[in-house]
Amino acid sequence: MKRCAAFFLALVLILSGCAHSTPAPSPSPEPSVLPSAEPSSRPDPNTLSAEELLQFILTRVPEGEEGPELVDESELTVYCAMYGLPREYLNDMAVARLGGARVFEIAVIDMARSDTNATDGLLDYLSRRWADFGGYAPDEADIAKEGKLYTVNSRRRLILALSEDNSAVVGALLGAGYDRFTTEISAEVTHGSSEAPPSEEPQSSEQPSSQPPVTPADPAAGRLPYVDPNIDDMTVYDTSAILDAWESGDSSALSDYDRAILEAASGVLADILTPGMTPLEQETAVYLWMTRNVSYDYDHYDPLAKLSPASSTPYNPLLEGKGICLGFSVTFQLFMDMAGIECITVIGAANRSMEDHAWNMVRLNGNWYCVDSTWDSGVSQRSWRYFNVTSDFISKHDHQWDYASVPEATAKGYGK
Repeated sequence: MKRCAAFFLALVLILSGCAHSTPAPSPSPEPSVLPSAEPSSRPDPNTLSAEELLQFILTRVPEGEEGPELVDESELTVYCAMYGLPREYLNDMAVARLGGARVFEIAVIDMARSDTNATDGLLDYLSRRWADFGGYAPDEADIAKEGKLYTVNSRRRLILALSEDNSAVVGALLGAGYDRFTTEISAEVTHGSSEAPPSEEPQSSEQPSSQPPVTPADPAAGRLPYVDPNIDDMTVYDTSAILDAWESGDSSALSDYDRAILEAASGVLADILTPGMTPLEQETAVYLWMTRNVSYDYDHYDPLAKLSPASSTPYNPLLEGKGICLGFSVTFQLFMDMAGIECITVIGAANRSMEDHAWNMVRLNGNWYCVDSTWDSGVSQRSWRYFNVTSDFISKHDHQWDYASVPEATAKGYGK
């Protein structure tokens, strides 16, 4: 009996010792400014500054690996103006971007109070950003078309997303502790016609070129209304002195600027034109040279870059290999004038009259044709979309203009 009692007492003491033993300390989690994915341990997401949230989003989106730059604080005023934000209600803002011909952009904006003008301004910016790339960079325009505006905290924190994968932005917001937020999508816009472009270089005419063109009573009928965007200076560069020097062979009266243009243009024509070429063959050679050798100057749409005025003249397209639509058009016009081919420059608009645009019309065998070397830049000859097409075709592909002020291009066959 004593042996049983002793055994029982020893067992109690052992169990008592186990119950009061101190467990080994577990490692503490590493401190982080980012909230945990577990709802119970998430800090208030409002404790994250605009830049902290933006940095977190960048770790979750594919373009974040490409090293987007954060806009410097001194340059945020540029974006504030573009976004149409009322400065008196703006608390904090951070913007990340990829410059040049990349549409990628994410912004986190904190407002002092809910303001519908802020969301309206940002939605308008998303729509305009699509217009910036429409026609010039179709792949980037497709990304811009899907731009989103997310609003949280009763519209006080706004997240603008122009990303190849906006679902990753949503995942980042959820990971940052935002269980509920709303999505605002820019107003639906017309993104051109689904009409298939010509897949071949100019083919035989469906309508004999000798057939007189039929001009509709109202050329604007059935077309998008034209409203002058009046955003850019669309003054056409005066090349009359250059043409006089070309015809006379005397360039002594030209400025250094115009002389450089003449020498460059003369050199190109000497390289690409040969005796006996028809006007169509000369035009094709010029168009091919331009689409291969001149790129769009995306400083035009980079808010932090300074666009050179020479990109609106023949100077930069000929000497620097870049230009904006007006520069492309006046350069093509200069080539046509030097070759003795009747040509005009059309000043109009693109993308539902949301941006200024310019292109050309040429007259071959008595028929007018529309050409847009800007939107065919970098495209192979067999895939040209805007070479010697009709006014109807180009009007269905995001071009608007004062329809009654220029000739109507109705002949088919691409100039043959």
